[in-house]
Amino acid sequence: MELHDERIPMNIRSLHRRPAVRYGLVVAGCALIVIGLDLFTNLMDRSRYLWDFVVYFDMAENGLVGNPNLWAPFVYRFLTPLLAGNLAALLSVSTETGFVILNYVGGIWQLVMVYVLAEHFSRRAWHAWTAVAAIALSLYQIKYMFWDVARPDPLAYPLMAIAVLALFHKRYGMCVAVSCIGLLTREFLIVPPIVLELLLLQDYWRTRSRATLRWMVFTFVLVSLFVIVPRALIPIYDTGQYVDPVNDPGSLKNLLRAPLSERRDFNFAFNLISYFLPVLLLLTPDRARRAWADLAGYRWFLLFFIVPVLVLTMYGGTDLSRFVTYLFIPLVMMLVVMLRHGIPAVEVLYMLVAVAIYNKIFLPIPDLLDPILDFYGGYDNRVNVVTLMRLYEVAAFMVGAVLLRGLLVLAARRNSNMAPEQAEQGA
Repeated sequence: MELHDERIPMNIRSLHRRPAVRYGLVVAGCALIVIGLDLFTNLMDRSRYLWDFVVYFDMAENGLVGNPNLWAPFVYRFLTPLLAGNLAALLSVSTETGFVILNYVGGIWQLVMVYVLAEHFSRRAWHAWTAVAAIALSLYQIKYMFWDVARPDPLAYPLMAIAVLALFHKRYGMCVAVSCIGLLTREFLIVPPIVLELLLLQDYWRTRSRATLRWMVFTFVLVSLFVIVPRALIPIYDTGQYVDPVNDPGSLKNLLRAPLSERRDFNFAFNLISYFLPVLLLLTPDRARRAWADLAGYRWFLLFFIVPVLVLTMYGGTDLSRFVTYLFIPLVMMLVVMLRHGIPAVEVLYMLVAVAIYNKIFLPIPDLLDPILDFYGGYDNRVNVVTLMRLYEVAAFMVGAVLLRGLLVLAARRNSNMAPEQAEQGA
C-alpha cells in the first residue's frame, strides 16, 4: 500500500527535526484564530430549545452509570461530555464552561493538525496557513461550536486528522487506536479504519501477505468492539438515531426515504458545494488537471475516504451541513495541492474573504428556530427561498472569481506588452 507521490514532498517525516519554536508559533497563531472566532460568536439561549445538547449536558453532569436519561446515538459519544463534566468539577466552574474549555482545546488542536496535514503536501508555510484559514472560516468547524457548546465534534476533528496522518505514514496501530478513541466522540471516526481495511485489501489481493491479513483482522476486531460494546452495555431511554435497526426497526424505512427525497438530495448537493467553496473559487480546468496529477498516489485514499463520509452524511440525520465538515481532509489536500502551482495571492485573498462572508463568520447566530435553520441553509429536506438565495450567493462569488482571473490575465498581458516598449525607449 503506497500513499505517496514523488511530486508531493513528504517533509512531515522530518517534523521531529523542526525547531519547537516554529510549531509553538503555529499553536499560538491557531489559538489567536480560535479566540477571534469566539469573540465574534454569541452563545445559544438554551432555554428556547430541547435539542440533543440536553443529553450531552445531562451526561456531563450525571455521568452514565444509573442515568435514566440516556438517548441513542448521543450516549455513544460520551467522551466529550464526560471530559467536560470532569473539567468543570476539577476547576469548580459550570458545565458550560467545561464544554467551552474543550472547544478551545479542540479548536486549536484541529487547526494545528490541519497545518500539519497541509505541510504533508507543501513545504511553503503560507500554503498551510491558507488551509488553516479556509477550515477556520467554515461555519460549523469552529464558530458553531462556540454557539452550541456541547457538541462532541471539536475533539473528533483533530483525532480524524491524526488517524489519517498515521495512515499516510503506515503507522497502522496508531491509526486504529486513535480511530477507536474517536469513535467515542463521533461515528465518522469509523472512516479511517474503513480506508485502512480497503487499502490493506488491495495489498493482500496483490501479495497474499499474511502480515497484511493479520492487520486486516486486528483492525476489524478492535474497531468492531468499540462500535458494538458501548451499544450493548449502555442502557438507553430512547433513540433519536436516523437509522436504528436495533432500537427502532421502523427507522429502517429511512434507508430508502433519505436518498429518494428530492429535497434532501438537493440539500445534500447544496451542502457539498457550500463546503467546498474554497476549492471551487480557485478551480480552473488547468489547475484541476495538475492537482489530479499530483494526487496520483492518493486517489484510492480519496475515493475510500469520501464515499463513507457521504454515506454517513446521507444517513446521519438532519444536520447535513455539519456532517459534510468531515470532508475537511480531502478539502485541505485539494486546496494545498492547487496552491503549489502558483495561484496569485490576490485570488487567495478573494477566496478567503468570500468564504468568510458566505459563512457569516462575523454575524451573530440567531436565536429563533426558523432563522437558525436558514442561517446556513441545507437542513434536512428544508428547501425554501433562503436556500435559493444561498445558491445565488455561491454563483455570485464564482462569477467574481472568474472576473478576477480575467482582470489578472489582462493586467499580465498589458505589462508584457509595455515591457518591450520601455526597453526600446531606454535604448
